[in-house]
Amino acid sequence: MSAMQMFDKIKEDEGEITSFKSYCGGLVAPVSNDNPWGYKFSWNPRNVILAGQGTARWLENGKLHYAPYHRLFSESESIHVPGYGAFDAYANRDSLGYIDAYGLHDIRTMKRGTLRQSGFCKAWNALVQMGITDDSFTLRIPDGTPWGSFSRAFLPGDNPSWKQSLCALMHWQEDDPALAMLAYTGIFDDEHTISSSAGSPAHFLQQQLEQKWKLRKGDLDRVVMIHEVEYLRHGTQHQLSASLVLDGNSD
Repeated sequence: MSAMQMFDKIKEDEGEITSFKSYCGGLVAPVSNDNPWGYKFSWNPRNVILAGQGTARWLENGKLHYAPYHRLFSESESIHVPGYGAFDAYANRDSLGYIDAYGLHDIRTMKRGTLRQSGFCKAWNALVQMGITDDSFTLRIPDGTPWGSFSRAFLPGDNPSWKQSLCALMHWQEDDPALAMLAYTGIFDDEHTISSSAGSPAHFLQQQLEQKWKLRKGDLDRVVMIHEVEYLRHGTQHQLSASLVLDGNSD
């Protein structure tokens, strides 16, 4: 609705829309943010774990672009929301389906993206590259298996240090801030155990993150959205943006 309001006004002023980029994310309000990911589940956890498991597609400057799952989070961009700083943004599924919905058949750029706190995509990409977000096969794990021994099975080599193994896999330095984010999940230590005996790696990861990213009583979520529009009017290029940031209400 907010996008259509912008489009209608531009068209009323005899403008021709050439580019539309829209980014949105369900996050956690700063007052309730107590973890390094800046994220808690405020909607279906399974959808969050499996996000991006399909090739993203969008249009940019008249050319099609594709980002398969194994590249999606490493190709995130930084989006600035006025008054709220920078956020990670990754392409969200098929943006082309919205060309018809918005009636923008001559548009040259159409891209939708999901917003996360800065640093999220880098850390999440490590889980993708490990293969621990995979939902395509089932494992049978003895109840009470330590998370550390399970997750290390997804790392190359036999280095006892998960940090060194992960740094080798991702080409990171051992002081990379993403390591603290990954350590917070608890999947690399032996204090946390797996309580389900059968499931995909993604299923087990979801189980663990549902505990670490749980919205607790009194916690507030936050929605962040920004539209970026470019249009031609009487031969002159114009830019227009609109943003919304709204925190939830515990009542």
